[in-house]
Amino acid sequence: MTTRLRSALILIICLLCVQSSWSASRACHSLYHQTSSLTVLVQDLNLLSTQRGYYSGHLNNGQLVFIKIPRNPESLASEAAWLTRLNGLGLGPRYHGTTMLEGKRALVMDFVPGAITQFPMAAPADIVLTPGMIREMKRQVNILYENQIWPLDLQFIVNQKRQVVITDPELFKLNSSYTKEDYDKILTQILILWKMDDRIID
Repeated sequence: MTTRLRSALILIICLLCVQSSWSASRACHSLYHQTSSLTVLVQDLNLLSTQRGYYSGHLNNGQLVFIKIPRNPESLASEAAWLTRLNGLGLGPRYHGTTMLEGKRALVMDFVPGAITQFPMAAPADIVLTPGMIREMKRQVNILYENQIWPLDLQFIVNQKRQVVITDPELFKLNSSYTKEDYDKILTQILILWKMDDRIID
């Protein structure tokens, strides 16, 4: 093979790789856009928080949903994309799409009652963490680790039915540089708060 022919082949291979990479990037961007712009109809709206822009409502099939107005379009797109990704891993509340509310686009997802693990002191007195709930937290965190998803500002919704659901993944990031110990530390910080408030039972 001549030097000129070899160079031509290398150039062709490089162009194909670039095209493939561009196509994959374009496909990801398309999915990212679709998940954040899919519009659903919500009725029977009920204001939950004026400060945070939280509502509940129902889909046409009667399902109760949670509606959240993000701070800005970038936050909406990020959380929509992460909810879609987490749903594919069997995590998080089911994401349905978006709706228009107060002149802004808002996220629509399954309504999961309960308390946020960031604030155990604000949780109803009958919400506690059982060994089974803690095991479920560890299982979900391990899935994040296996998929190299760094859960910045990790939060769960927990309730009296002993449900454990990851919520508010807007700040999650893809990052392979963190170790399993780093993930365990995040969960430990949550459990310490609940232990200090005497909300963990054996």
